[in-house]
Amino acid sequence: MRTKPIKTTSHLTAGFGPVLTAQIRKSYPGMAHFAATGPFGRVCSECTHYGCYEQIHNVAGDLVKTEHHPRACAKFLSLTGKLGPAIPAETEACRHFRER
Repeated sequence: MRTKPIKTTSHLTAGFGPVLTAQIRKSYPGMAHFAATGPFGRVCSECTHYGCYEQIHNVAGDLVKTEHHPRACAKFLSLTGKLGPAIPAETEACRHFRER
């Protein structure tokens, strides 16, 4: 699922600078930070945070099972406490990039 493009109009002042606008357009929901803010030429699939495990608990709080989400961002999970949607492997890396 792509993020909606930012609407631009010629008669209004731009809300963001051109660099930030480009980073927002390249980003996907579920990323820990904006795309293209990490090392140049690196992509999400090369990051240690790409792919994470989610622990499933029952009502009593006991661990029932663990599910692997191969395309979710583990850093997003640790920052928000929620599992984000899948991110394409070739998305440009964010500032939280850590080489595998």
